[in-house]
Amino acid sequence: MPDPILFQSFLENCKTLLWDWYQAKLMSSDQKDVQQVRTYAALARKFGSESDEITNQDAQEPLTTLMPLLIKQLGEYRGRVLAAPYYWSQHNPQYLSLVYRTTFPEKIDHDTLIDWADHYAERMRPPSQAFSIWLARSRKPAAPPSKKAPRAPKTKTGK
Repeated sequence: MPDPILFQSFLENCKTLLWDWYQAKLMSSDQKDVQQVRTYAALARKFGSESDEITNQDAQEPLTTLMPLLIKQLGEYRGRVLAAPYYWSQHNPQYLSLVYRTTFPEKIDHDTLIDWADHYAERMRPPSQAFSIWLARSRKPAAPPSKKAPRAPKTKTGK
C-alpha cells in the first residue's frame, strides 16, 4: 500500500462512520470479533507515521471487511441527504450536488467494488440540468401542519 497515512485515515473514518458496527463487535461475547476490532485500531496507530510501511497483506483483511460495510453505510447517508434537499440546498448546495452526483454500486462484492473504483469518475453523474430540475422540485419546504377545521358550536340540550 503506497500511503500509510491514507490507510490510517481510512481506518479512522470507518471507526467514525461505522460506529454501530464497532460497538457491536466490542460488545460481542465472541473474542475473535473483539480481537479483530483491536487489530484494526492497532493498525491505525502503528501505521500513523510516514516512516512506517504497511504491506498489502496487512491491509487486506481490514479493507475486505470494512470497505463493503462503509459503502453500504455511505449509501444510507446518501439517501438521508437526498431525502432532505430543502435543508441541504439552503445550508450547503455544493455538498448536495456532490451527493446527488455520486453513485454507489448495487452489488457490494469484491469484483464489483474493484470495477466501481476503477471507473468511478466515469460513473459519477456530470453536473447537469437534471440536478437543477430535481432541486427546483425538491426545494419547497415541507408543508406546515394543517390546522383542524373549526368545530361547530355545541348546542345546549336540556341536560
